[in-house]
Amino acid sequence: MSTVKPIPDGFHTLSPHIVVRDVAKAIAFYQAAFGAEKVHVHYMPDGKTVMHAQIRIGDSPVLIAEECEQWGSKSPLLLGATPVKLHLYVKDADAVFDRAISGASPRIPKT
Repeated sequence: MSTVKPIPDGFHTLSPHIVVRDVAKAIAFYQAAFGAEKVHVHYMPDGKTVMHAQIRIGDSPVLIAEECEQWGSKSPLLLGATPVKLHLYVKDADAVFDRAISGASPRIPKT
């Protein structure tokens, strides 16, 4: 009889699963900004649209799903904001911030 692992290898007790518009673009950004490693990508039957992906930033897995209203998966772009914040611990926050904004624009949400 095999034993079921309650937490898969490489995962922690809690792992973020985010929804974005254009998973491929998000992965490219996370790779450039945070040195993310692409673990796997699963495509829709069209072979182009990403249904689900997993990346690793440092020792942490991040699961990413494509926005799809019919599945109830809404990205921050569709919602107009995000209810989720991700905290990234790094040795040199200024260097990581500078690398991240080289391909993006920092914004402080209006309250």
